Amino acid sequence: MATGKRRFGERRFVDEGDSPIKRRRSGADAPHQSEEERLSSLISKLGDQYQQLETHINSLSEVLKDEYPSFRDNILKTILQSVYEKPEKVSVYSTLAGLLNTKQSKIGEEVLDVLIEEIKSALSSQNFNKVQLLVRFLADLVNTHVVDVDSIIEVFDTLLAVKFELNIPQTRSDWFIYCVMSALPWVGFELFDKNRENLDRVMGAIEEYINKRDKSYIPAVQVVFSEQEHDYLDVLMNQLKSLNARGWKESLLLRPYAQFSRYLSEGKTHKFPELSVPKHSEEWFYPTPFIPMKIFTEEEESLHSLPPSHSIERHLAEDAVRMVLLMHCNDRKDTVFTLIQQIERVESFSMAHIAVEVLMGHVLQLPSAPNIPAFYGAVISGLCKQKPTVVPVILNRVVHFLFQQVTSMNPVCVNRLAQWFGYHLGNWKFEWEWNLWSMVLQLAQDHPKVRFIREVLAKCLRLSYFEHVQDNIPVQFHALLPPQPTDTFSYEQREGESRPEVTVANLLLTDFNEKCPPADLLGTLDKLDNLCPAAAPKDLQNAKIEIFTQSLLYFGNKSLTHCFSALFKYRPLLLSIVKSPECKIVCVKAVGEFLQSKPQWMQLVINKLVRMQVVDPASVISWIFLPNVVSILTRSFVWEIIDSVIHIGHGMYIKACKELKQQKDELTSYSDLEQLTHNEEDRKEVLEKEMEEFERKVEDADQLLGNTFLVLCQSFVSVLSQHLSGCQERKQDARTQWYLCVLAGLQHILLKYSHEVYHYMNELEGQVFIGDLYSDITQVYHRFQILTC
Repeated sequence: MATGKRRFGERRFVDEGDSPIKRRRSGADAPHQSEEERLSSLISKLGDQYQQLETHINSLSEVLKDEYPSFRDNILKTILQSVYEKPEKVSVYSTLAGLLNTKQSKIGEEVLDVLIEEIKSALSSQNFNKVQLLVRFLADLVNTHVVDVDSIIEVFDTLLAVKFELNIPQTRSDWFIYCVMSALPWVGFELFDKNRENLDRVMGAIEEYINKRDKSYIPAVQVVFSEQEHDYLDVLMNQLKSLNARGWKESLLLRPYAQFSRYLSEGKTHKFPELSVPKHSEEWFYPTPFIPMKIFTEEEESLHSLPPSHSIERHLAEDAVRMVLLMHCNDRKDTVFTLIQQIERVESFSMAHIAVEVLMGHVLQLPSAPNIPAFYGAVISGLCKQKPTVVPVILNRVVHFLFQQVTSMNPVCVNRLAQWFGYHLGNWKFEWEWNLWSMVLQLAQDHPKVRFIREVLAKCLRLSYFEHVQDNIPVQFHALLPPQPTDTFSYEQREGESRPEVTVANLLLTDFNEKCPPADLLGTLDKLDNLCPAAAPKDLQNAKIEIFTQSLLYFGNKSLTHCFSALFKYRPLLLSIVKSPECKIVCVKAVGEFLQSKPQWMQLVINKLVRMQVVDPASVISWIFLPNVVSILTRSFVWEIIDSVIHIGHGMYIKACKELKQQKDELTSYSDLEQLTHNEEDRKEVLEKEMEEFERKVEDADQLLGNTFLVLCQSFVSVLSQHLSGCQERKQDARTQWYLCVLAGLQHILLKYSHEVYHYMNELEGQVFIGDLYSDITQVYHRFQILTC
């Protein structure tokens, strides 16, 4: 390969004179490694280094050709596994496959046989990322003369034919169209040169679909509400049209097979086996469309020589970073290492800008980020440490840009940005250009920028402590700090006060300290009946729940461990007094009042009570939408509570289904036996008797989850409708910050849990989303339907 600037996708050797094919330890220093493991290691590490890449590929192809008869399955499996797990090296493996095919055409044919099975398996299991990468690999095999040109056109036609299917969600056809579009840059030039007519036909079919598709869902996935934002299909379509106008010549992809073009042309091309796409079913759910994050202006793109937004090189660079984040997510250090390699590898423009832009796009992606927030925080911090003179400067620019966008940003994304930034500040000693944000202090308290900074500081408190955060931020920002964390015990003994509730609460605390049995505690609670003889039975019951719950939390307030131990110890007593749905709401209300200045504790304690089945998710949601609580729906911790209790309820359902399946599988194993021993017959009878109990658990968990979504949607629609009608009567602008937060929250919950909500759509449409609802609410549900149904 010609020397000079390294192209995108190329790697350097750690030891420039050392070939990975020959690096083998011998004698006593050699680790125990089978030949099969050695070959797998050589294949997976191929392309990790850049120098003499073509020589290494050729050398490995010679080794694999000789070993192929003995290790056929392992070699084929490892090549395809590497394509999926290391997408940045797709062209390395297509070159390897091409050389093997030229040396022995049967190998190329068997590569395609295994590849078709892998694609079918990935489709059946809904592993869409894997399908996309395997189709990309297949397209690149055309360049290495393993697959004939007509075959890739047939595969594209098969995938594009999904757009003609009836009664399918748009997300299905969107994804299959995207799968073809994302593969075209790899094979476009070859098709342009040898089969231009069919390439033009494919491009025409794609463009026709994109122009006709329903795009009214876009506000649901917009990070920033702007008419200038376009979804991923529109953006990629424009980039492909630009590439087409240039004769499909791109300047970014690594193409090591170019050095073997004359040799590869001697190989036999094969027809790819026929591919069929499984029909859609209700169990299939497809990736949600997204809006590519665009942060840098045209001036900045020019300054840092970034590829223009309309160019295919911009897409390829962004896609390379995106695939690293998706495929290497199980190891943050490996993710950082691979991203650093890409940043250093590309010399024609600043790849670091692209990496930071894509990372922030993932952090803010709706309805949810592809990975957990801590992953992105760790990766960004890792990049800052590895590139201290480059990445922090870019990140500083990005944060300031996003801060200016907060006023027009989706409230869900504002909260998520604040969560990440608080985490980032905690890792960097709270160092920031706070003076540039000081003007925010003059704005109204409900202004999005004020709310953003308040949420950032709240996140900082979770990762530190109040005094430390206070000492490390400017004094003028102290007003935006949350209240100092403390317990709010409603039954504190005060001098000269003799309320009956206070008396009973202090008796309970004495009983806790003396480790009295539950019967004595109930007796202490019942003393409230004599102290308040005129009170209604319902009021007495609610008072007992509040007193016992707060007293128990006060008793265990030394640490979360003490608190959870107390809750576990007295769980039977809690269950005995917290029975009805109304009582459960009272219990949650008592927790919320006691921990009102400790939101992290509040979330963890409520989660614990839900897992202990003292309260249920629906009761937690009902409490959040009480008139005296609903006003704090602008706070991110409230949405975290909603999200966590839904997650717990869904987890209970999944666990019950799993246990039922295990029970059925074990029972089936006994039924298949022709003759059973005495012990096996006994076990079968036990399983049959227990089956009804497991089925009941699944039914109860299903009902619990369905009721959770029903109560949640009813609550959302109720408070939003009340707000809109009240504003109409008062002739006020209804689009307050509170309203926008709640409306965005409803949209977010529906999309994030679309798979689960889908199963309860009949109930929701029959009881919630019916009648003459306000247009904002119906639009939210309509967007959900487009992305789900």
